[in-house]
Amino acid sequence: TLFVDKVDPQSGTSLEIGSSGDTTNIVGTLNHNGIGLANTPAFEAFRSGSAQTISNDTTTKIQFNSEIFDTAGAYDASTNYRFTVPSNTAGKYFVYSMIWMQAQTSTTFRDCQLTIRKNGSDYKRAYWYFNNNPIRWIIPSVFATMDLSVGDYVEMFILTQTTDSATTSVTHNDTQPASNFGAYKIIT
Repeated sequence: TLFVDKVDPQSGTSLEIGSSGDTTNIVGTLNHNGIGLANTPAFEAFRSGSAQTISNDTTTKIQFNSEIFDTAGAYDASTNYRFTVPSNTAGKYFVYSMIWMQAQTSTTFRDCQLTIRKNGSDYKRAYWYFNNNPIRWIIPSVFATMDLSVGDYVEMFILTQTTDSATTSVTHNDTQPASNFGAYKIIT
């Protein structure tokens, strides 16, 4: 047992505890002062400007065209509307989205599917069925914890069906985002 208040390196600025292959047990609380631990990269994007029109019964990529933040510049808000995992940041990510959908006047939603896609393939889908009830506004959401490698990309897609086959729209709000899409790396 060694009782000390502080351990400093003898020379330089690196301190090594143990040797390669050793197991170091920390009992109690370890204060890290933010060294090497951050939930980044991280981003959150939203729909701004005008609403995005969604054709009935057509799977459509949601175009989140503005960013609230993007710590690594890894979200493309102008062309592909996707997050691509940057170099040296592979790991587990929490991915989420919430969409504020509006049906046209006198139209009601029959069902809705909101899907996270990874590298172009469906990864997780949330589904709502309204049984032809008169619903003009819906706010579907979906989220997942995903293992992502460098270069993997994630996107959001939506499919809606209405009672009269009319178009619907992803609403926007430039001051308080109504529809968003985001992700952050989980510290593991």
